[in-house]
Amino acid sequence: MFYLGSLLSFIGAIWIIVNAFRNDGLLWGIGSLLCGPVLLVYAIMHFAANKIPLALIVVGVILGVMGGMPSDLASQLPTQ
Repeated sequence: MFYLGSLLSFIGAIWIIVNAFRNDGLLWGIGSLLCGPVLLVYAIMHFAANKIPLALIVVGVILGVMGGMPSDLASQLPTQ
């Protein structure tokens, strides 16, 4: 679940970045590429064009949280 959620979030973010470069120019594209909050602001400001990729990000985050940390990463955490 964690990996599927990460993949969905990644696809949604790339989709929004492409929309930012294509529709609103270089500054929104670079801002969305380098800074996550700018990406979310852009997606909300242009909701009509970005509702599907924004939904992918939301579903991906939910799946990632529900899936928890991958077991190979969890086994490397220090124990007390």
